[in-house]
This record gives sequence, structure tokens and C-alpha cells, in this order.
Amino acid sequence: MTERIAKLTELVLKGETYAYPNKTEYDREDLLLSYQQMQSKRICEYILNQEPVLTPYQTMTGFFNCDSSIVGDGFRRMGHKYFDEIKEDFYEKPIGNLAIFEWQHATADYETVLNKGILGIIDEIDLSLKTHDLEEDIEFLNAIKSISYALIGWANKCSDRALELSKKVDDVNYKNNLVKLSKTLKKVPANKPTSFYEAVLTIYVCFSADPDSIGTLDRYLYNFYDNDIKNGVITREEAKEYLQ
Repeated sequence: MTERIAKLTELVLKGETYAYPNKTEYDREDLLLSYQQMQSKRICEYILNQEPVLTPYQTMTGFFNCDSSIVGDGFRRMGHKYFDEIKEDFYEKPIGNLAIFEWQHATADYETVLNKGILGIIDEIDLSLKTHDLEEDIEFLNAIKSISYALIGWANKCSDRALELSKKVDDVNYKNNLVKLSKTLKKVPANKPTSFYEAVLTIYVCFSADPDSIGTLDRYLYNFYDNDIKNGVITREEAKEYLQ
């Protein structure tokens, strides 16, 4: 364990790197919008109102936690309109011999965001919009598009904060870490990553949108790792620290 990781571990154990939800005030006029419009608007406002967690020891930031004020907190099952009713009727109450509701894990499609970046996903949404004419379908696609742009905006906010902190740090290595982080967050997750560091950071930022399982990272990240090792971009120790 390096000195940097040891110091970061100490902060983690003290709870000083935990992202606490920042309360967001919503416009009461939101109730006049359609359900999709209101919820997507509030999710975007919530994301962009959060505060990045940063210490001089970090090489990454971008994680945030949700509260029950938005519907998107799927992992904790907070904010979903009918969850209590579903839990009461179906939790551990099988129909026949099929258990239809238990605590399961979900993995976001990290492979797609690594291959295309969020802007690539937005391009797919735009193509899909051309093939739909039902208002409900269009509202759903536009809602996903808005949230995608909010995640890019969140990465930019984190980038700006990392650069601000770098100007207050004396240690050259920590300063360089923060400058690199700031620069990289302007590229990913908006665009597809081209290095192991960028790929890990992409997943780190996007994990906030679905903080459950990260899936088979060895499959997602191996090509990035292998290319960087072969080309001398990183060492095994550096790759280990990024994962830590």
C-alpha cells in the first residue's frame, strides 16, 4: 500500500470521503408538467446541485448519493411511487413456485458508455426520436437525453472543483493528480475513454446513476489495461491504485 492510498484509506474509515446528499429545492410549478418532464427536470437539478467530494489524495471524484426527493434512487428503492405497495404484496411472496420479487442486483450498461461515451448514447437517443411519434415515447427519450447531459454537466462541475483544489495544494504529486483529474473529467464520461485511467474514471462517475453492482469489470477494463501496459502508459502498481 502506497502512502497516498494509506492516507486515503484513513479518510475513508473516518467517513470523510462519503458523499452526503445536498438538499435540492424544486419549483412548485413542476407539478404542472407531465410526469416524465417533472421527474427528469428534478433529477437533472438534483445531480447538478450536488457537491464533489475531494481531498488532495484522490485521483478521482464524481460520486454522489441520492435522497428520496427524486425517483432515480433505484438501489435504495427510495422515491419510487409504488414501492411500498409492491413490497407489501410481493416481497418474498411467490406466485406458484416463481419468486417474483426479492432483493436483486442490477448492473448498468458500462460497456456501452465505455465504447461510445455519453455523447454517443445521446446520438442514439436522437436517432430513436426520429422513429417515434407517440408523445409518451418522445417524453421518455427526451428525459433520458436531459439526464445524460446532466451527468456531463456534473463531470464538468467536478473538473472545475478539482482544478480549484489543485491551486491550494503544495505537494507536487497531489497537485498533479488533481490537475490530471480536472483535465480528464472534461473528456470523460462525455466521450469514450482511450486509457485505463479514463475508463475507470468513467465508471466511477456513472456509478452514481445506478449505485448497485459494477458487474464484470475485468471484461470491461481489460483491453484498456492491456493496451496501456503494453505501451508503457501505466504500471501494474498505478493500475492497482486507480482501482483502489
